[in-house]
Amino acid sequence: MVRPVDFKPKPIDVDFLNKPSEYPITGKHQGHEVRAEGIQRLDADGKPYPTKLGIHGTQVAVDWDCCIADGACMDVCPVDVFEWALNPGKKGTGNDLWPLSGE
Repeated sequence: MVRPVDFKPKPIDVDFLNKPSEYPITGKHQGHEVRAEGIQRLDADGKPYPTKLGIHGTQVAVDWDCCIADGACMDVCPVDVFEWALNPGKKGTGNDLWPLSGE
């Protein structure tokens, strides 16, 4: 399943941990660092992402702004670190809640 979105996702910058001016630590969430939360960043087309949720984690990181919320990462994660933020305890495709619905 691939969810259609109105932005063009791009991969996380492989060097984001070494760019504190661009990706500053802005908080913590469930025991992991969050970078660039509240900062407007651009998608692969140079347009603003619709959210400012930042990059969560370091060793296994998820860019919550370019996440298309289809659950595919959970289906293939070899270390089983993911679960739905809006549906705790649930994992994988088919258990999602779309955060932008109704907006």
